[in-house]
Amino acid sequence: MAGITDVARKAGVSRTTVSHVFSGKRPVAPATRERVIEAARALQYIPDSAARGLATGRSMTLGLVLPTFDDPAVLNPTWLKVLEGLSSAAAAAGYGFLIASAKDARPAKGASGMRKRSTFDGIIVLDPIARNRLIPQLSRMQIPVVTVGRYLGRPNVPWVDADIAAGTRRVLKHLRAEGFERPALLSVDLEIAFVRDLESAFVDTLARQGCDPVIVRAADLSEVEAYEKATQLLSAWPDAADAVVTASDRQAMGVLRAARRLGLRVPADLGIAGQGDTVIARNTRPALTSVHARPKDVGAAAVRMLLELISGHVIDSVKTPVDLAIRESTRRSAAASQSATGLVRSKQPTKTANQPKRQAGAVTRKGGS
Repeated sequence: MAGITDVARKAGVSRTTVSHVFSGKRPVAPATRERVIEAARALQYIPDSAARGLATGRSMTLGLVLPTFDDPAVLNPTWLKVLEGLSSAAAAAGYGFLIASAKDARPAKGASGMRKRSTFDGIIVLDPIARNRLIPQLSRMQIPVVTVGRYLGRPNVPWVDADIAAGTRRVLKHLRAEGFERPALLSVDLEIAFVRDLESAFVDTLARQGCDPVIVRAADLSEVEAYEKATQLLSAWPDAADAVVTASDRQAMGVLRAARRLGLRVPADLGIAGQGDTVIARNTRPALTSVHARPKDVGAAAVRMLLELISGHVIDSVKTPVDLAIRESTRRSAAASQSATGLVRSKQPTKTANQPKRQAGAVTRKGGS
């Protein structure tokens, strides 16, 4: 089994530097830190967390609070990738995780379990809602906190967040280039930074294009809810929308089901784009265009930030880049040269005078009626 000397030799640094990387007792240049961690991974070096805990007075344990606004986290492919990045970075630094849902971490319950400073060295909270009451309590208890997704409440805490606004602008630019003129947004009724950035970028971009943004808000990110909302919206095709941008790939799958029901061809009649670039996006028919937020990188960055915070360093919040995976669900130009799009149109969609009733949180037109 490799030891600290082997890691130091492979990384081209001293044993002391390797020790500082894994103990967090002294700051190490980011490039040097990455080199040491890569060397440790290559040699399968595992720091002795028990010994480090005794030496530093730390528990060598990080708390992870999962969101509760979606279905169980195991059903969310994006969160699984975030967790992969979190666990990999934590293990490389000799830390373990204790995981709790936000339901179990409410102040009445979770704070009592976290009351002793020695329980956790720090906490990572995933996608906190604006009314989250745990974060203010942790801050008062002086437990280091980092969030994945900006916390919209008070106090301000360091965060790592994917640049969802940039991803949304790229989707809309791509849709316009493919000839889609009336995109709608299928969002979700949640007070989280992801939704704020998604909707703001959508509204601002379409306003600059001289379009009237249409936002439909679902109660959750599920396929079932998306199917119902999309069926309502698209019953007025083509006047309602000729493309739908969704807040998750699972929602996009629901929109795809609604399009099939209504006899709409994708992408000839309707473009569909999701968020997450998950296994869902890659394996539907047609495959879905989707924003890839590099969730593993986001998770790893959150752990690195938290370890710096635990060590007493001043840290800046980080916005990570995103990519756009363009696939058949929005490629009109490619579909025009191919007869098979993955959907067969069974009938002409009929216009209806029965527009979906406007309900609170259901359909919003911004910038005009």
